[in-house]
Amino acid sequence: MEEMKVDLLKSDEEISDLNWRIEQLGNEDSIQAHVRKEVMINNGNIRRLEKIVTDKNNKIERLEKLVKQLKSIRKMEISGRVVPVKILDSFTRVDISRTHQKFRIKKGDVLYIKDATGGGVHAAEMIAELEVKAIIIGDVDIPAAVGGKEGKEEGMEEGKKRNIPAEMSHTASNHLLLRGIPVLSTSDVPVRIFDDIGTVLPAKLDEAIDKWNVSMEKIRRLRKIEEIQSLVNEYRQERIKELRDL
Repeated sequence: MEEMKVDLLKSDEEISDLNWRIEQLGNEDSIQAHVRKEVMINNGNIRRLEKIVTDKNNKIERLEKLVKQLKSIRKMEISGRVVPVKILDSFTRVDISRTHQKFRIKKGDVLYIKDATGGGVHAAEMIAELEVKAIIIGDVDIPAAVGGKEGKEEGMEEGKKRNIPAEMSHTASNHLLLRGIPVLSTSDVPVRIFDDIGTVLPAKLDEAIDKWNVSMEKIRRLRKIEEIQSLVNEYRQERIKELRDL
């Protein structure tokens, strides 16, 4: 009997020991699961922070590039060897606003529009209100390589022509004409593009604007003649009517 009691006590102790071990294993599983969860959370935070750092680095690179471009524009303006050209991807109000925010389009600037199709009176008026000196449309030279410290136009090798839709709507071109903004062709004023900046030769630009002014003066004279002719015809019609009523 005593031996049975001893055996039972030993069995209870073994059962208690086994239960303790099971509980410990359960705690270890719980701890491991908690650790795995924390690791996943930390990995997620690390990826999030890495993305934030990458985005900030990309933003810094864009800003550094923009500062470099603005400095290049300023150097060109000061040197007088070339005229800087601010580039619009398309002739839309959205793109005009974007370029204005980026490069600050100011009075007397020259713009090159990559794709002049699609713009209407509202887009034309936005540009007219900025009082730009001229707008250039058409194909451009894309240099194959550039060199030189003072300006990228030095040491430039000729690249390929970029074929770009150059047609501007009649309503837009007519509105710009009425507002006195020359719309010039790259066939008269070749544009060379480096990244987001273009350049033209001052002499070519001035010559094209002079030609445009001469053409506009002829158009104004023709329109004046047409207006006078219209008044004469109107007067004749009135006189004929008056004579018939006599």
